[in-house]
Amino acid sequence: KRPVTIERYFDAARDTGFAVATQRFSTRYLRSAAIARIVTT
Repeated sequence: KRPVTIERYFDAARDTGFAVATQRFSTRYLRSAAIARIVTT
């Protein structure tokens, strides 16, 4: 997989340039049976 990809573009009709950056990353959960408690006073 690619960490970071930067693609540069130029729009001749508008005389502007721009770049698009993409990044892939993986995620995972820490505990499948985790719960949360919110206590207000």
